[in-house]
Amino acid sequence: MKEVDYVKPKYQVIIDDIKSHILSGTYSIGEQIPTESALQDSYNVSRQTVRKAILELSNEGFLRSEKGSGTYVSNQYRSRSGGHTSKKTIGVITTYISDYIFPSIIRGIESRLNEDNYSLLLASTNNDVAQEKKHSK
Repeated sequence: MKEVDYVKPKYQVIIDDIKSHILSGTYSIGEQIPTESALQDSYNVSRQTVRKAILELSNEGFLRSEKGSGTYVSNQYRSRSGGHTSKKTIGVITTYISDYIFPSIIRGIESRLNEDNYSLLLASTNNDVAQEKKHSK
């Protein structure tokens, strides 16, 4: 059986390229991307093709357009997954919550998790093995 080569639509090539620039950090959050006209020239496509790509990237949360100003990189894609919030939870079980270094460790964990859109579920066992078993289920 002969293998058929798949050719991406032109707008998808633009989408993939701009996403790549955003995810690699070439385009920073809040940075303005090239104008529609510049993208037309760069990809050798029609204005409609560029607009379709920008609309799709906006719907996915990678871009936001400001009328009369331009199109900017957005960070909304980080909190979306198919239109739903992609917040995940990580649980931390500790023996004592208010003693020794635990408060600063927990603050550090929570701060880092928030950066990646995770939430923290915290349980304190008071050094009781039965409580540890209960919370780890």
